[in-house]
Amino acid sequence: MNPQDHKKEYKAEEKRISETVSKIKHRIAVFSGKGGVGKTTVSINLAYALQSKGLSTGLLDADIMGPNVAKMLNIDGDLIFLNEKIFHLKNMVLR
Repeated sequence: MNPQDHKKEYKAEEKRISETVSKIKHRIAVFSGKGGVGKTTVSINLAYALQSKGLSTGLLDADIMGPNVAKMLNIDGDLIFLNEKIFHLKNMVLR
């Protein structure tokens, strides 16, 4: 792929992500500068609680050094790389 095609594809993907994110009504961020304080536990429990109230939820583990959401939800499987995007083999829906 030449650099111009790569740039076009990047811009199209950026626009798609922006449009998708703009449809999210509410966002809750759970963060701390310190590790081991329960951010993942709080995030998962919050997602489950909101889901139990009938709301649609999504959970993004942005911890690049040690993501634990998949581990805590017992999600295992291979990652799939497709056009420089990463997809998890298993999709997890909280119920």
